[in-house]
Amino acid sequence: MKKIILTFLLIILFVAGCSSGAKRQEIMEGWEGGTRSHLIERWGPPSSIFDYIGDNGKSYEVLTYSKYWTDAYGALHECKTSFYLNKSRIERWRYEGCAG
Repeated sequence: MKKIILTFLLIILFVAGCSSGAKRQEIMEGWEGGTRSHLIERWGPPSSIFDYIGDNGKSYEVLTYSKYWTDAYGALHECKTSFYLNKSRIERWRYEGCAG
């Protein structure tokens, strides 16, 4: 019985993790086409800004926001969210190290 309950709880946690990842995806996609000024107005000043030339030869200004979080074991992790802007418009984004 304990094994069934544990399996059930693991499935719930897995589904919850996927749905929060899907929600993050939906939120981030909402930023595509947004402006640099609106991003900074809503997110504040970025942790870093740099220029990047993509594989397609297109140049981007990349605004990165970093936040730190601690897991259940006390390990410190960095969550980086980067926005790739072309002509002050967000064309793409990525995040790494973010929980959930």
